[in-house]
Amino acid sequence: MKNKIINLFKEHIIFIVIFCILCQVIIYSTVNQYTLAGDSNTYLEFDENILNGEVDEERTPVYPYFIKIIKLISGQENYIRNVVIVQEILFIITIILFYYSIKQITNNTLILSIFTIIFGICPNIILWNTVILTESLAMLEMALLIFFTLKYIKKSNNILAGLIVGLIFIMIMTRPSYIYLLPIYILFWLLRFIFNKNELKNNLTGIISCIICVALILGYCWLMKINHNVFSVSGISYVNNFITALDNKSYKFADNKEMVEAIDKAFEEENNTQNVWTIWRKIKNNYTEEEKKDFASSAIKNDPNYNKYLINKVFYVSTLNIGTTYVDIENSNFGYKDIGHILLPINFAVIYVMIIVSVIYLVYNLIKNKKINWYVAFFSVLIASNIFALIVKAPFEQERLFLCSVESVLLLIIYALGIFKGDRKVEKSIL
Repeated sequence: MKNKIINLFKEHIIFIVIFCILCQVIIYSTVNQYTLAGDSNTYLEFDENILNGEVDEERTPVYPYFIKIIKLISGQENYIRNVVIVQEILFIITIILFYYSIKQITNNTLILSIFTIIFGICPNIILWNTVILTESLAMLEMALLIFFTLKYIKKSNNILAGLIVGLIFIMIMTRPSYIYLLPIYILFWLLRFIFNKNELKNNLTGIISCIICVALILGYCWLMKINHNVFSVSGISYVNNFITALDNKSYKFADNKEMVEAIDKAFEEENNTQNVWTIWRKIKNNYTEEEKKDFASSAIKNDPNYNKYLINKVFYVSTLNIGTTYVDIENSNFGYKDIGHILLPINFAVIYVMIIVSVIYLVYNLIKNKKINWYVAFFSVLIASNIFALIVKAPFEQERLFLCSVESVLLLIIYALGIFKGDRKVEKSIL
């Protein structure tokens, strides 16, 4: 027992985690105990019972039930603060998972330490643990997904395949935007069938698990149809489309001219304010869900300038940094956002270049070695899919929505460093 304790403290992950915790405690002590965002109440006031077939129009159940469980255990008093404490603790697990994900790529102690510490102390990452939103839980889920997938790439087995898909279902029930993970993993296992024929049984487990996952999601969508007359994982998707149509004036091209006139009138009453959420709240109760969904769909479809809008959005997003935060030190000229940008000096333009270079490399490696570099492909697809989703589907807050892809970005950078430095572990994975 004594030797096990001694060996434990020889692992430098212990010292990295302790250092990260100390930095986090200092940072947490300088901000509010918790932050309520605009959407926080929709999670706190969630009252549906999924066992009775009840689903919320906007919120999938994982995070609201996460809050309910903490509330049940800790009691009503200070339960919001207790949610944040649990999120802060869970983030320690996220750091450890991130560390061991790096370790599957490289054994370079310096790289392991630097990148884990950056991830573990960057304010633009850790301060999301103090916000009542899904970000903290989603980061843990993504860290688990990456860890399990890297394990599977290294040595596949049935249990890992089932765990991965089960986790994906939980992730979608946490954040519906994660729905893009399902086609990614279906394609992943189909390609493994072709390029890794010795894994037939394990890949078949992955495909079957995906089919079950799709069935469960369709079942949830059916409950949404029964409860809210919208066949979707969440009503937020059409709300985002509606907000986008308001923001870029696509709404003027919608088929429902009566609603177009109502929106024009609402803009006039608000003195042509650019706060589209105000306009949305003003008119949303006057129409059915189906009417609003059809309105947003036809507006975007009919707008001849919509593709131009998306192209402009791509260029606009390229100027943004990949990290942001909802909290900061008040009345400070140099705050946590600035520190976060120093620790993560990466904007979306750099991410675009990384994806383009990765695609070129993947094609070159496939032609040369007749193999897929699963590590580069995995990280690149995760990043690119998230970027596509936040540009096409999200009207605002691209930095926040990209938060869970920061892990993939750092891992892709680490892998690239390994290629240039001739890391044997990386070279072995290429061949």
